[in-house]
Amino acid sequence: MRPESPTAIQEALAQFLSKLDFGSGVVVTDEAHHQGEVRRFDPNDPMLPEHIIIKRPQGMGLRRRLSQQTLRREAKAYQRLAGVAGIPRCFGLYQDQYLVLEYIDGEPITPHHEIADVSWAGLLMTIQAMHAHGVAHGDLKKKDNLLITSGGEIYVIDLGTALVKRTGWHPINHRLFGFLAQTDLNAWVKHKYKGYEGVAVEDQAHLQRSWLERMLTQWRSRNR
Repeated sequence: MRPESPTAIQEALAQFLSKLDFGSGVVVTDEAHHQGEVRRFDPNDPMLPEHIIIKRPQGMGLRRRLSQQTLRREAKAYQRLAGVAGIPRCFGLYQDQYLVLEYIDGEPITPHHEIADVSWAGLLMTIQAMHAHGVAHGDLKKKDNLLITSGGEIYVIDLGTALVKRTGWHPINHRLFGFLAQTDLNAWVKHKYKGYEGVAVEDQAHLQRSWLERMLTQWRSRNR
């Protein structure tokens, strides 16, 4: 059972991280080159979940500083989304280098998955809740960023590219947020229908592909 006391969790994590051998964790992704190293750990502590994910900066010098900035931005996005269904729980950023997340036992969605309408509806609610909390993912077309569990739940993961909407008058940030939020909805349609054809009438309102997005899609297709 997950412990209820945030303070107890923080204290247990601080102790666990103080003795952490990061290299002993199980590699979760091989994409450490741009957002940091990601590994799974089994703390074996009754105060902590059975499995956790830890991200840390990658590289040295400027590369490491940029990776740290990405982790800080990701931690801020998770903080905004605390309690949102379909988003892994974030336990915080420790020592400015360890981002600790809930482990989701699932696999990236692929075209061969037969996913129930209720799961697609749940994912749409998650995406809309993200936007309502001022976070746009921006990279949901990438299948690795959507995990489906054995129970059919779909989780949005990896907020390293997410944009947090700033409060006040920030027109550039707000315009970019609107663009990325729409690409999130477009990605939902693309995954659900395995493309942009045959979209049901009730879902067509969620699909609004800009000329920029179309151009980027064509460019990516030519450079595969």
